[in-house]
Amino acid sequence: MNRRRWNLFFLLTVALVACAAASGCSCSSGSEATLQVNDDDASLDDDASPDDDASPDDDHDDDASPDDDDNDDDASPDDDDDNDDDASPDDDDDNDDDTAPDDDDDNDDDASPDDDDDDNDDDASPDDDDDNDDTAPADDDVSPGFVTIPHGTFTMGSPTDEPGRGGDENQHQVTLTRDFEMSIYATLQSQFTTLMGWNPSSYKADCGGDCPVELVSWWDAVAYANQLSLADGLPPCYVLTQVVCQTGTNVGDDYMQCESAIYNGIMNGAWTLNGVDTVYECTGYRLPTEAEREYATRADTTTAFYDGPITEVDCSPVDPNLNTIGWYCGNDNEHVRPVGEKLPNAWSLYDMSGDVWEWVWDGYATYDAGPDTDPVVDPAVGAAHVLRGGCWDCAASGCRSAYRSHDPALGYRAGYVGFRVVKTAPAP
Repeated sequence: MNRRRWNLFFLLTVALVACAAASGCSCSSGSEATLQVNDDDASLDDDASPDDDASPDDDHDDDASPDDDDNDDDASPDDDDDNDDDASPDDDDDNDDDTAPDDDDDNDDDASPDDDDDDNDDDASPDDDDDNDDTAPADDDVSPGFVTIPHGTFTMGSPTDEPGRGGDENQHQVTLTRDFEMSIYATLQSQFTTLMGWNPSSYKADCGGDCPVELVSWWDAVAYANQLSLADGLPPCYVLTQVVCQTGTNVGDDYMQCESAIYNGIMNGAWTLNGVDTVYECTGYRLPTEAEREYATRADTTTAFYDGPITEVDCSPVDPNLNTIGWYCGNDNEHVRPVGEKLPNAWSLYDMSGDVWEWVWDGYATYDAGPDTDPVVDPAVGAAHVLRGGCWDCAASGCRSAYRSHDPALGYRAGYVGFRVVKTAPAP
């Protein structure tokens, strides 16, 4: 082979290698290379598109359909401004594929009117302020585990024809002028243990940290409220002096010395309010007044229970409404139960009927006959005191919203007596 033919053979070989490396060439049997497109057909469809058909659809697919304005391979007319492959007209500004009219500015697929722009839920409640819950109170700045109860006017007491009614429940109008925050649950064993350093409860093993603390006196409850205020940097509501532990030990104003398994809590003492005239003016945590407790339980209802009337006053047969919202002798006569297992009321408060009796601030007294505003009966040492809500061992009648238990003195303790705390809400 002479040098000229050798050079021609060498150049042809180089061209063939480059063509094969590009995966876009085929070669004739002659000495010329013919460039073609990247498909496996014989059509000469080499237009301006990167696909391999003869259609003028200029997209990244391999069909001849006229749909080519998106990244799919169908001929549907849905291709407007989303990444789906349907023909539905829902494609406005979200990432779903339905025709629901809810598509405003959130990522859900319902038609509910709650979709404003400041929460992550799908309800129509007016709570949508700046949190991620579904409660109706304006709870923007509420302490964790609390809800705001709005001030208002209600009828306290029970109608004369309510089954199981007590003679001290005469109806009268009460106005509460201040919003207040109330704990969603009764104070838990775990919360009491963390703050006070011990757990006085009878049912530690049966129930555990998620159950209400019980076997606490009224004094233990107000001591807890004071300690919670201090923990949150708030002034305590109460000043406790002349404190006597359950063991009989006098500790003066060092009430926390009683809060241990050695001294078994507080049995007696003296109290004054800390720089305010009424408990409603306290800025720290406190016990609810009797009026606040019934008002919060009812949550704008007027029936015996917040979910309806009472039909069975004893343990058996089971009252269907109470069975839905609370533990009592008809569905539990063994021990206290974990909080939150029954349905809450409209203000997201749980176990307001049943499970444990709850201490309130007030001593026991007959109601005033006429309307009353921000009522309170300051407790007296040695006098009867009020418990509210009923308990796991109570008859249905004792769990009604209006029922008043008023036998125990302030040092009383039992395995079905607990408490929950409140705090007057800051003025707007």
